[in-house]
Amino acid sequence: MAETDLPTVMARIRTVLEAAPLSLVATAEGFSHDRQPTTLIDQTYYLEDAGLVSSRPMGNYKAARIDGIRVYVALRVNDDPHVRKETLESTLLDIERAIKTDGNAQSYHAEITTGRKVTQKRGSNVFVGSLGLTVDYDVAEN
Repeated sequence: MAETDLPTVMARIRTVLEAAPLSLVATAEGFSHDRQPTTLIDQTYYLEDAGLVSSRPMGNYKAARIDGIRVYVALRVNDDPHVRKETLESTLLDIERAIKTDGNAQSYHAEITTGRKVTQKRGSNVFVGSLGLTVDYDVAEN
């Protein structure tokens, strides 16, 4: 694997999320399963750095690093909430596939670690889905 860093990997993931066929829009305000978006937003995402999982030196001031990343996606509920929930579950699977495919060509490897989750807070007009993954890549330590 070629050298890269976490900001570059996260930028690649943003590119994947915003490109067709996903065509999601980044939100400036973070949200999670506990904290729903404050406005009615549809087809938006928030990318979260979930922290360093491990780092192993490989010599020559290089390391193999694994970082956690969590992707949150908001989807507005409409007249058919069951279909919307299934749509969001399908979108999360599409995100998983797209990120794994992108990683192969962009010097990182992605694995799904905490699975997919979809919730709707009582009284909320929004489904929130998430996908937890780890990315491993080689990084220069100097």
